[in-house]
Amino acid sequence: MSGIAGVIRRDGREVPHHWQSLLEETLLLCSSGTNWTFEDSIETNAGTLTIILLSTQPPVTSEATSVSSSEVTSEVTSEVTSEDEMWVVDGNMAGECAFAHWEAKTLSLELFRKGTGAIPLYWLDLAEAGDGFVFCSNPLPLLRIANELDLASECYSQGVQEFLQFGFANEGGALLLPVCSIPVEHFDIDSIPKVSSVECDISGTPAEDLQTLVNVLGKPFADSSLLSTLWQYRFAKEEGMPIYDGLLLSEQKQKKYSEILQRLLPPQSGVKVNPKEYQSSRSIALRAIANHVDLELFLTSKRNPMQPIDFPLSSWLRNPQSSLGQLAGDMLTSNRIADIPVDHSAVTALFDAHRNGDADNAQQLFALLTLALWSELVHA
Repeated sequence: MSGIAGVIRRDGREVPHHWQSLLEETLLLCSSGTNWTFEDSIETNAGTLTIILLSTQPPVTSEATSVSSSEVTSEVTSEVTSEDEMWVVDGNMAGECAFAHWEAKTLSLELFRKGTGAIPLYWLDLAEAGDGFVFCSNPLPLLRIANELDLASECYSQGVQEFLQFGFANEGGALLLPVCSIPVEHFDIDSIPKVSSVECDISGTPAEDLQTLVNVLGKPFADSSLLSTLWQYRFAKEEGMPIYDGLLLSEQKQKKYSEILQRLLPPQSGVKVNPKEYQSSRSIALRAIANHVDLELFLTSKRNPMQPIDFPLSSWLRNPQSSLGQLAGDMLTSNRIADIPVDHSAVTALFDAHRNGDADNAQQLFALLTLALWSELVHA
């Protein structure tokens, strides 16, 4: 299980040490390996170029594949004559993967993804903040760097609305801007014979687990069953068993996502979840959780998801003494959501109605809670 990250900067300025630390900490959280690091500074005709590559597995140092037009390339003119090149890879170069290819001779860094899109790769153009870009398997450290550089997107309100409409932060959507997702060279994977069935105990630390998930995914999410996924994948890892999981979006779940938080949004018409976008988002989430627990995972777009275990989300959020209820109260009834562009009086009304037993708003509150936790991490 792996993750990759790195920086290329050509403006002569040093890469801030805390950027590298932030990327390293993210890789260690989101995967099971130990970090491998390559770093070099090279004098070129355009000034000093700094390259940092990070991975949780050793690099590939011989040519393994070719790249295509769906890559991001940074190039400069130089008299460097070294033939050295390397690939840092997340996944399998012969199949589903994302990778960065560094070629010392041309001083070019290329980013690439192929497969079903289950392995993500994000990048941030440093623009005027420094000629070059930063990349990572998780968008969260890039969003924090963008916030530090005052590169925040003007589409944040639109992104929040998209999340509340669909229940997930889709690839290429406004919520993650100015961080972008590397396009995928698509190919299908073979169907798996059947989806796994895993029965396990409910975790005693749901609030801590939820905060871990927001960090691991680097995004907010409305699908509370991902908590169950974390517990089931952990159990499967302990038992030494692989997981076979599905990505189909049922009509019931599509309707639920399309109507998730209508009270917090302007009137919408004809809002529907794109099944392919849902599958892409879910495959990335499941792969990230599997990497986090170091689990062998197989996915198919032709079968329904693995059955989650039942847990009392509504009761937890209604009870101020539960860890999740306390976390929701701390996040959703204070000024910690002041910067999120939603109707805050409607959030309070949702929370109070749920706490008083007048309505079951657990799914809405769960989505808002992950959004609040994610927003606080981005702006930390």
